Amino acid sequence: MNQATSNESAETSKRALECLESGVAVPITGVDTLAWSERCVEVPWAAAHLYKTGRLLDVGWSMSPLKWLGVLLGARTRGSDLVGIDIIYPERVRTRYPADIVDQVFDVPVRVESVLDARPDGELFDTITCISTLEHVGFDFASAPGVEDSAFARAITAEVAIRERDPATDGLFLDSSALFLRPGGSLLVSVPAGKGGPILH
Repeated sequence: MNQATSNESAETSKRALECLESGVAVPITGVDTLAWSERCVEVPWAAAHLYKTGRLLDVGWSMSPLKWLGVLLGARTRGSDLVGIDIIYPERVRTRYPADIVDQVFDVPVRVESVLDARPDGELFDTITCISTLEHVGFDFASAPGVEDSAFARAITAEVAIRERDPATDGLFLDSSALFLRPGGSLLVSVPAGKGGPILH
């Protein structure tokens, strides 16, 4: 990680945790952040919405951006009842978690399944978060358990890669999320702007 990236990460994480504690969304913006990722906006914004504790379901938990993972663990420390859902078992990507939080990550209950197919087992949530994850739903799939080079099934050539996802995906995601939300609950979604296209191995 170069110095600029390290500064961006530290500043975004610091601001996001401040927003979590205050309940006020103060994204980092301005010309100095033009080369930064969208995390400097979406993570502080979403963090502020987790100020009130409650039952919290995070979509994309296992592969959460580390800045966002820090916020989720912070919300749990403040009293939120956190559950993750992802198509990837956290154990498969253990090395992506910093050593100082790995035990906290593995202490969070996780449903390993597609959010599109998931159904509540009598559990409803006050808040569902889906931060920089929805754009992957319908494109990314877990690789076979014995595959070690990637937790995701990746195309080798552009010709066999999934180029377009089912146009019903976003609607199915919203329908599934609605099943998990208590009346009056909140769904927080951020989707980064990008050029898109298949991810090749």
